[in-house]
Amino acid sequence: MATEHVLHDKLEQTSNPVAPLALIVLPSAEKLGEKINKWIHYFRIGDHNAHRSDPTYDGYYEEDYRLPLVLPRFSTGEGKAVLQDSTRGKDIFIIVDITNYSITYEMNGFTNHMSPDDHFQDLKRVIAAINGKAHRINVIMPFLYEGRQHKRSGRESLDAAIISAIWGSRISSLSTPMIPGSRTSIRWWTSTTSHPPISFSSPL
Repeated sequence: MATEHVLHDKLEQTSNPVAPLALIVLPSAEKLGEKINKWIHYFRIGDHNAHRSDPTYDGYYEEDYRLPLVLPRFSTGEGKAVLQDSTRGKDIFIIVDITNYSITYEMNGFTNHMSPDDHFQDLKRVIAAINGKAHRINVIMPFLYEGRQHKRSGRESLDAAIISAIWGSRISSLSTPMIPGSRTSIRWWTSTTSHPPISFSSPL
């Protein structure tokens, strides 16, 4: 418990919220999102009441930081993202697990399990639904999508390059504890785009 108090004090002394925090948790990462939400609530509500009257901390104390999200699917298999609350001016953290194969959807009478490509499409839909209104967009992805390869080999697509361009133009940071393979360089992800470089972090 003493260690937690020390951590809390250090965080409060070294950082101020850049904007009201909000979590957008995709169905693939519901359990992880629930844990993160509970920890933030515990950290901010538990014993930190000194800033309740400070306008800098507007939106700092919430019962639930998750924004409601709906990802409807049409009979053709196409989908869309619908945010049911405003993201304007918020510090958004999108949480997605592209390797959660247990999520299913109905298409033309068949039940399909979502692939990494399906999950990534949903992530792009959420970013598009935010439509540039957020103060900042951050992505938490336990397994880095298409992070296995960073060089082209023959006449093949290099999805990593496309993804890097998308991330560099739309989001501020990407956090992932798992970089598949050993050839993908963190430096590559932060530098091979004409857009302002994103902040890329991995504890491994």
